[in-house]
Amino acid sequence: MLPEWLTFERLLLHSIQFTIILGLGLLLPRVLRLRNDRAVWLHLEAAIAIALVAPLVNPLWLYQQSLRGLEVFFPSLHVLWLFDGLGEPGFRLSTTVLAQATPEPARLGLLWIVLAGAALMLFWRLSGRLRLGAFRRKAKEVELYDVLGAETLQLHQRFGVEARYYVSDQIDGPLTWGAFNHTIMFPQRFLELPEAQRRAIVVHELVHCQSHDWAKLLHAELWRSLLWFNPLVHVWARWRGRLREQIVDREAIQFTKDRKSYLDALVEIARIPVRNDALVAPLFLERNNLKQRVKVILEEGEMSKFRSTAFVWATAALLLLVGHWTRSSFPLIPQAQAAERVYKVGEDGVAAPRLLKKIDPEYTQEAEDANLEGTIVLSVEVHADGRAYNLRIERGLGMGLDERAIEAIKQWKFQPAMKGDEPVAVSARIEVNFKRK
Repeated sequence: MLPEWLTFERLLLHSIQFTIILGLGLLLPRVLRLRNDRAVWLHLEAAIAIALVAPLVNPLWLYQQSLRGLEVFFPSLHVLWLFDGLGEPGFRLSTTVLAQATPEPARLGLLWIVLAGAALMLFWRLSGRLRLGAFRRKAKEVELYDVLGAETLQLHQRFGVEARYYVSDQIDGPLTWGAFNHTIMFPQRFLELPEAQRRAIVVHELVHCQSHDWAKLLHAELWRSLLWFNPLVHVWARWRGRLREQIVDREAIQFTKDRKSYLDALVEIARIPVRNDALVAPLFLERNNLKQRVKVILEEGEMSKFRSTAFVWATAALLLLVGHWTRSSFPLIPQAQAAERVYKVGEDGVAAPRLLKKIDPEYTQEAEDANLEGTIVLSVEVHADGRAYNLRIERGLGMGLDERAIEAIKQWKFQPAMKGDEPVAVSARIEVNFKRK
C-alpha cells in the first residue's frame, strides 16, 4: 500500500516542474557560452537543487535571498527587486486536468513502474560498489614509495590525504573511492608506464580524494537512480561528471607542471580495452570524454573570476524565479491540507464539485440479518485533489454501516470545486442510502 502523499498526480506535476527548471539550467551555460568549468559545475549543482525543492517550497523567498547576496557584489543592481512580481503565471494547470487524461489503473501501474525502476537502479549502483570491494580483495596492495620513490612524502604533505594503493588486473583504468578511508586502484598496465605518467595519474587520484569526489558522485548517482525516467537527469549527471574530471585535470597539471606527461597518461589509459562500466567510482578516463578533456587541457584561457561569479548568482536567481513560476502554474496539491481554506459552494463564485467515481458501500452481516435500511448523512470536505477528508457522521444507522459508508466515500473521486481556474476545498453533505435488494 502506497502512502497517501505518493500519487501519480504529484509525481507527474513534480516531473513537469523539475524538467522545466533543470532543462533551463542545462541550456543557460551553452547559450551564454560559459567557459569556466568550476562555475558551470556549481551552476549545475544549484540547478538540480532548485529543480528538486522548488515544487515543494516557496522559491520566491530563496530568490529574494539570492538577490540580497548579489547586491553585496553589485550594489547598483538593487533595481532587481522590482522584478519580484514576475513569478506570477498567466495560467494555472490543475492536478485533475492531467490526472483525468490517464485511466486510474494506468496511473497506478505507471507509479509502480517508476518505483520499481528506482529500486532496480539503486540495486545496480549497490552491486557496482560491491564489485569494487571484490576487486580490492583480489588486488595486490602496493606502497606508493615503490611507485614514485622519494616524491611520496611530498605528495602526502601537499594533499593531506591518507590512502591505500592497489594494482588489479580486473579494472580498465585508475579509480578511487571511499569517503574517509580512501582506496586508489590502478590497472596492471600502470606499473609499465614511465614515472612521469605514473606521477600524473597518482596526483589526479589524490586530487579526487582531497575533494571528496566519491561522496559527490554518490549524490549524483542517487538522484540519477530515483529520477531514472527523466532523461535530463542523465544528461546532467554525465555533464557534471565530465566537468569534475576537467577541474581535476587542471589542478593536477597545475601541481605537476608537466602537461605533456599528463596528456600521454590519458592516451595510454585510453588504449586499454573497456570491460567494466558499472563501477561506482570516478574513473580516470571515460573513453567518450577523451577528445573533450584533451581540448580543455590544451586551452590556455578561462573566463574571469568576476564574470564566473556573476554568472552563478544571476542564473541561480533566474532559476529560482522560474521555480516560483512553475510552482504556481503546476501546483502540487497536497492529499490533506489542514491549513487550506475550506469554502462553501457559491461563496466567492466557488462552483460545486462533481462526482467522477463512486464506490457503493457493502452491508455488514449484522445489518443484513436485522433487515436494516435507511440513509446516512455525512459532512465532508472535498479538497483540491478531488478526495474527501474530515468525514463526520451527522445522522447514522449503526450496526457497522456508518463505518462502511466512510470507507466507501474515502475511495470516491471528485472533480474538485473551482474558484475561477483554481481548484479549492469545499464543505459538503453526502447522503448514503442503504437498501436491501
